[in-house]
Amino acid sequence: MKMLTPTAKRLALPHDRPNQREPNLFELVRHLPSMTAEQVIIEARARIIWGDSVASVREYLVSNGISSPEADIKVAEFCLERNRELRQMGFRNLLIGILLVASSGIALWLILPRGYIGSAWVKSAALVLMAGCYGLWKLWVGISYLIRPQSEHKSLPDIEQSDILK
Repeated sequence: MKMLTPTAKRLALPHDRPNQREPNLFELVRHLPSMTAEQVIIEARARIIWGDSVASVREYLVSNGISSPEADIKVAEFCLERNRELRQMGFRNLLIGILLVASSGIALWLILPRGYIGSAWVKSAALVLMAGCYGLWKLWVGISYLIRPQSEHKSLPDIEQSDILK
């Protein structure tokens, strides 16, 4: 016969334990490891970063044993962290947009007086104009993330990967 640990004996299958009653579901669940308060808070932070609503994350914290005032403090802290990350993305997009718009504007100012229809100058001007349009889009996204980061509800990794050119 196999040697079983005390926990394994309690959770063993009925044919492994002759002359013992079968445990009910409550007994099986009681022996499963539960999440610590630290693990619950880490999970709540991840949920905020992944774009879950504040109400659902607060409810998750309270339902897992975190006091209501502490849950409010933690949710506010996580939202501030998420907004800070979105503002950093917005600032980066703003800088990229400014650089692209300014460089394409200067290039168009230099190219257009020299070109005539059908020349390579006009084709290069079209390419520069497309870069300028992309710069305007990055500028718009950057400004919106800087002004209202809480209006974005997607997860942070999805936002970072949602660039047109990536």
